[in-house]
Amino acid sequence: MADSPLLMKITGAHICQLFDAYHEYDPVLVYEFAEGVSGDELHSKRNPDATQAVDIAAQILSALRADERQRVAHGNVKPSNVIIIELPDGRPFAAVLDWALTAYRAP
Repeated sequence: MADSPLLMKITGAHICQLFDAYHEYDPVLVYEFAEGVSGDELHSKRNPDATQAVDIAAQILSALRADERQRVAHGNVKPSNVIIIELPDGRPFAAVLDWALTAYRAP
């Protein structure tokens, strides 16, 4: 978890920020709270229409562009690493989390 300070610097509108990391025993990452559903749950429970799906994809790409500007690749983009928040007007807001978490998993 030597990369924790670097990962804490990754910011963007569609990125759940890493606030802290503990590594005394098992690695624990503390992310910004985002109340919503995972990308997996969205597909199975709400089934977004084409317009919403394109909007969500654009937001995820926006997050990935932010990591590229900061020279840190996500490393494991998948539906369960995306939280979809429903805005008050009903539009979806995507937030990507678990930045580079795969690097910390035991082999």
